[in-house]
Amino acid sequence: MTEPARHLAAVPTGEVPADAPSYGEALSLLEKQAEEIAGLTVTIHSQAGIIGKQRAELEERLENHPRRAEITRVIDHWRRALDHRKSKLSKDRVKLVADRLKDGYSLDQLALAIDGLAGFPYRSYGDRLKAGTPAQRDDKMSTALDSGEAVERFAVLGHRARKAGLIEVVWEGA
Repeated sequence: MTEPARHLAAVPTGEVPADAPSYGEALSLLEKQAEEIAGLTVTIHSQAGIIGKQRAELEERLENHPRRAEITRVIDHWRRALDHRKSKLSKDRVKLVADRLKDGYSLDQLALAIDGLAGFPYRSYGDRLKAGTPAQRDDKMSTALDSGEAVERFAVLGHRARKAGLIEVVWEGA
């Protein structure tokens, strides 16, 4: 077990132990710690300002994205197809679609992947299902658009879902 700090040792007799720091030493130690805390506080405020600026720059880039209208169409299709009408046009969703468009996937391919998710919104033991329990529902947009591999896998399901008539919301092509 570790020894308690010398200056925190309990002295039942009211006497100061011989090895205790003097008043001046304790005051000096406190002043050094106060200076260190003040320096760290300045650093924290500085870093918080940098983070805030970076966050604002990211939001502005997404707000002014040249393909914003197309991205919005894909997200709106996901919201309608999976009945997530109250879901927001959030930064993470915008980035997700923008990344897949940047990878070279077309709007139609992304919509087809979303249709695969809409046709098979449940997951059980790694398999995608048309129906299931609420606990098995896995219909986040990132499920279908998280990577190129996911887009391609869900596009195959989208083709099956469209062919079987499982899709109620129709994607209006470009």
